[in-house]
Order: sequence, then C-alpha cells, then structure tokens
Amino acid sequence: MGRSNCNGPVGPGRPWADDANQQRVPGHATIALRAGFAWRQGRLGFGINNLLDTAHNDNVRINAFGGRSFEPAPGRHVFLRLGLQPWGQPS
Repeated sequence: MGRSNCNGPVGPGRPWADDANQQRVPGHATIALRAGFAWRQGRLGFGINNLLDTAHNDNVRINAFGGRSFEPAPGRHVFLRLGLQPWGQPS
C-alpha cells in the first residue's frame, strides 16, 4: 500500500484572518509521501511530511491580539508507524 498527498487551501479563495477583512491568510501547498506494508499481525508504515520543507501556517487565530494571527507549521519531518494486532486479528 502506498499513497502520496498534495495539500493546499480548502474552499474558494483565501480566507480572512480578522473580522475587519484587513489580513488575508496566505496560500500554500505541501507534499507528503507515505508507504507501508501490512501482514496478519500488524502493519508498518513510513513517510515524509512537507517534503519540500515549505514554510507555511499550521493554524490561524482569528482576530488574535497584536496581529499575531498565524502559527507556523513544522518543517519537513520523517515518521515511522508500527501497529500490531494481538492474536493475528485483521486490522
């Protein structure tokens, strides 16, 4: 099993970060790669999120004090995932 993702803004246009419509949320796109293997007792997966190390916002605080509406997202990171099923139950 394998999968690749390209994530970007959802919905029409770029949303506003304040009620006065003075601060727009900047657009972005990220790429993630994931792959894995499954067997009777579990599964093993691995991947890379934000493959191109794109600087973007993870969270937007609407009407935040001092104009600090944007929280930065993590850069590129690699992960390993292991899931086990006792007694060989299907996952």
